[in-house]
Amino acid sequence: MELKKEITQYLKKAVLAQVDRSIDFKNDEFYKISKEEFFNGIKAPNITLKLFENNKKEEGKEKKKKDEKDKIDENLYVIIAVKVIRTIEEGSQKKDEEIEDLTGIYFIPAMLNKEKSILLPAIEDNKLPWFPREFLKPMIEPELAIGDNKIYEQVLSDNIYHIYDIFSWEDYLKFCINIYEKTTNCNFNDDYIYNLNGNKEKVEL
Repeated sequence: MELKKEITQYLKKAVLAQVDRSIDFKNDEFYKISKEEFFNGIKAPNITLKLFENNKKEEGKEKKKKDEKDKIDENLYVIIAVKVIRTIEEGSQKKDEEIEDLTGIYFIPAMLNKEKSILLPAIEDNKLPWFPREFLKPMIEPELAIGDNKIYEQVLSDNIYHIYDIFSWEDYLKFCINIYEKTTNCNFNDDYIYNLNGNKEKVEL
């Protein structure tokens, strides 16, 4: 029991270390997938091929051992920006100038299998879903607050042990959705989220 507690605390700290990571994917190559593909854990074969081709080019810049190459050829680590702020135009200007285009607020890491073109849980190496710290209260320069960091930490503490029950993509999604809903107090399927700064304004996703 004590060992399990220590492992859980270690995993919690490892996940919290990711909270500060905000990914600026608009300046990098990315691909869109449908909601159906996300929930079913299936990616289009052509996208899978492109991702592996891009990764092979990057890996070709460095020398790798054969066993590492074999591992890369089988599964590829990917990050899904599953919740992104929608850019709304009013006339010829953005409605909210303070929020950049393609601002991701919730990221889910996953493994992509090359042969079957399916998504797999990425719970190895402590890779778990996270919110960028800049969107969790308390904040130095409040712009968009989607939750409270204390609540997020509590949610992790209460649910981190469930990673031992993850054996499929469906299990993984339940875990990720639970963290999102309890932290933001919003339904995962909603196309909006509340900005907790000011008058709890709805922000479209």
